Amino acid sequence: MAGSIESTHSTETEQTTIPPRKNIQKKKRIILFSVSIIVWAALVYGGYFIANQYIEKSQTYLNDRISEIEATNEKQVETLNKQLSSVHEEMLNVKSELVFIQEDLALTGESLNGTDKTKSALQERMVALDKQLEELRKSIARLEDASK
Repeated sequence: MAGSIESTHSTETEQTTIPPRKNIQKKKRIILFSVSIIVWAALVYGGYFIANQYIEKSQTYLNDRISEIEATNEKQVETLNKQLSSVHEEMLNVKSELVFIQEDLALTGESLNGTDKTKSALQERMVALDKQLEELRKSIARLEDASK
């Protein structure tokens, strides 16, 4: 009997030592798994946070650049409109002067009827004004194309 008590006692001791080792290993696995999940979650959140910051900075930069470009474009359009107005005014002046010269030429031709010097001077002035008018038309066309 004494032998059976000792063997029962040693079996109980073995049983009590084996389960705690298995429990310790299970606890280690659970802890390791939990730590792995926490580290993984932290990395995912960190990546999201960094990506979000980058996107926000990029968006701000792009918005600033777009605002600058819009302001520059507005200034250029305003400048082109001013140039177009001045060229248009100049063209109107040349046109009215050309009409005036044609009227003078018609009057001169009727009254003097033969002064070649006057006719040729007026004709030269008309040719010069015609050239200037054509140049102004080309400038207007270029300015209109540029403003589009």
